[in-house]
Amino acid sequence: MTGVTGPTGPTVTQNNMFAAHNTVETLAPNAVIDMLFYQQNGTAITQGPNGSITLAPNQQYYVDYRANATGPGTAGAGLYLNGVFIQNTNSQAVSNNNQVTLSGNTIIRTAGSSTDLDLRSLSSGNTIYGNSTISVIKLA
Repeated sequence: MTGVTGPTGPTVTQNNMFAAHNTVETLAPNAVIDMLFYQQNGTAITQGPNGSITLAPNQQYYVDYRANATGPGTAGAGLYLNGVFIQNTNSQAVSNNNQVTLSGNTIIRTAGSSTDLDLRSLSSGNTIYGNSTISVIKLA
């Protein structure tokens, strides 16, 4: 007995990246959480300047992030494209000097030129960030 034959050709996601910031650093509000370790497959997603990730033009991507944060008041993080906040990607939690985990995800479409993606602090004051990660998968 045989079943339905699936599609032929490559079945592996060709373009993806995992980026991480495994050390601890104190950041001011709106500071970039620099990614220091990159593991990538393909050429549509590459290491960008100043801890960012560069995305190829005219593509669609799934982006997921996580960050641990400790600071006074509210800790927060969010995604930015070319320095502009991506709506609804912010994650905030009351920290009061206790560690909180921030996370978010979205699907984005890039315009006609390369685009820089980064994760930034959205905290109310200087906040300690550690074990931050971003995963990016090219969808189309």
